[in-house]
Amino acid sequence: MDGIAQPRQQRSRESFARVRAATLSLMAEHGAAGVTIADVSERAGVSVGTIYGRVGNRANLLRTVQEEELARIQASMVATLAALEADGAATVESIVDAYVQGMASSAPTLRSLVQLAAAQQELDAAGPAAWREMREVIMGSLERASDVVVAPSSDSWRSWVYEVLDAATFQYLESSTPQSAAGQRRLVENLIRTARLLLEAGEGPVGASE
Repeated sequence: MDGIAQPRQQRSRESFARVRAATLSLMAEHGAAGVTIADVSERAGVSVGTIYGRVGNRANLLRTVQEEELARIQASMVATLAALEADGAATVESIVDAYVQGMASSAPTLRSLVQLAAAQQELDAAGPAAWREMREVIMGSLERASDVVVAPSSDSWRSWVYEVLDAATFQYLESSTPQSAAGQRRLVENLIRTARLLLEAGEGPVGASE
């Protein structure tokens, strides 16, 4: 990654891993704007000078954590959905439930990443690519679900279906009210009904997003 001096020795790799973990936990607790190199240094037990020597500046550190966390969330979702399909349990309900649970488990970090991308243009570049990749993961599973007849659809329609699911989930997770199990269940049930209707319709409104 540009601007990052990749560690070569085991000890250096371990200290840099602590730095990234500390950054991620501070982002979840205080938001990206509240993360300072000094705070990361204190939590990770790594000197400020060592951190700057490794990442160059705060923006590079935040970008590193952003990219790693987005990749982790996607990999976890891929593994979960693959397990459902392998067990023959990939239904619209199980896929939507897995998606919402996966997003909810990372909600504090995701909120921080969204705020971070909105504030810093160079960090916003990873967002659309990650969105497209997750769209393919979720829509591919939904289209293979055993309990829905999927009508032929265009790529713009697939994007629109995922955008509906994604927007509803994030609106719920961004709520200032603590999420309850009952509230999450209502969201999942509403999204299941919505996903079925949209998948079976097979065509979207004029101007559906790419």
